[in-house]
Amino acid sequence: MNLSILRTTLLFVAFAAVNCIAAQTTTPFATPRFLGGSTVAGDTAYFAGGATSGLMPSSVINLYDRITDTWSTQALSQSRALVGVSATNKHVFFAGGVDPRPTGTSLEIVDIYDRSTNSWSIDTLSDPVVLNMTAANDSLAFFAGGLIAPSGFFAELNGRANVDVYNSNTNTWSTLELSEPRGAGAAVRIGDYFIFAGGLIDEDTPSKRVDIYNAATGEWSIDSLSIARFYFSGVTDGQKAYFAGGLNTEGEHFSVVDVYDPTTREWSTLSLSAARGFVATGFSCGKLIFASGAITNWETRFITEAFTNLDIFDPATQEWTFEELAQQRYGGFPAAFDDQFILASGFSTNGGLVNTSVKYTCSFLTDTREPIVAADKFFTLSPNPVSSNTRLRLNWNDPSELVSEHKPLTYRLINQLGQPVAQGSIVQNELELPVGITPGVHILLVNSSANQLVFSARLIIY
Repeated sequence: MNLSILRTTLLFVAFAAVNCIAAQTTTPFATPRFLGGSTVAGDTAYFAGGATSGLMPSSVINLYDRITDTWSTQALSQSRALVGVSATNKHVFFAGGVDPRPTGTSLEIVDIYDRSTNSWSIDTLSDPVVLNMTAANDSLAFFAGGLIAPSGFFAELNGRANVDVYNSNTNTWSTLELSEPRGAGAAVRIGDYFIFAGGLIDEDTPSKRVDIYNAATGEWSIDSLSIARFYFSGVTDGQKAYFAGGLNTEGEHFSVVDVYDPTTREWSTLSLSAARGFVATGFSCGKLIFASGAITNWETRFITEAFTNLDIFDPATQEWTFEELAQQRYGGFPAAFDDQFILASGFSTNGGLVNTSVKYTCSFLTDTREPIVAADKFFTLSPNPVSSNTRLRLNWNDPSELVSEHKPLTYRLINQLGQPVAQGSIVQNELELPVGITPGVHILLVNSSANQLVFSARLIIY
């Protein structure tokens, strides 16, 4: 979606809004590749490194700007795959990885991009590792564990216990330690809690260990997944952590999703539509997304099957929706904004490198009534984006008797989960937003005097 000037996107379609995620666009992806790393920082998504045809490592960083709906490129200082990517408010990190040529030894290099100064620097982890578990909050970036491959990525894999922590406020490193050395697991951050789950202890031993670090107190606790596994994925809805799919060294693949609530310290489970590893995950539009994946022959390290599965879970209703990608893939680059989810490139077992990125956007509108006015013909919102506790004006582009006869108008503001956050009257084409609205993308619903839905619009609160 083109958000170059953040104009209101008008959602005046008439449908029963059950599935909040809808495919919007498929675009070419410069330098197709797989098994890289990706993250979102502000309004920019970063898709870094990976392997091209023939397992040639890549140094390319593709950047997507959601405001301008444009792509650009930068470059890592060293070509590599399986790079750990994470971001604080100030920095974006590209840590470790592996150069598949000639033997696939792990790397210790960290490229650091300073978003505030638009500058780059280079540093190192405490060990050369691949498949470290990365997570970050506003100021702290964690690079936990990882696999050390001293003589080649396909042999002599050993997990490490070190957790390298970078403080963006002080530009300093410190080191913590996991209770069990491992890599190829998953990391999730919820509030002050950093959760490092599962992974591979060595090339023969999967782990079910979960280390939980409280950044506020500096205390560790230990828990367990339901199944020991690696090559699975972690994601959060801001309340709970979800660890999905994966495999073990016996060739078993899993559909289980372990769900952890840090408030109650309780676990529960869900299930994907198919057992698989390498699941691409994100949280957008109030929904958890579990896309693509693969079956791996661990003995040979080869991928034998890729998936088109697109599983969407609504934590508010506890309901699943199962869709299909247009093309099977694994090892793609996922990126999740509040209002869109991108899955870029990857590898298909029946077609090789995937040269497209697919973007999904939200159908936020939960009011199923058909608006009586074609909204784009009659109004714009000003300002938009806007802060809470601000007066908002509806600017009439084409005054109409049709609109006038439905006055007085009232409004409701709902969030991404369909929950009401504000309501009131529209007086002289203006409305007053209350204090304390949570930042993000909301839907403004305007109703007539007879409670008819007149129009709807997307409103961004910062």
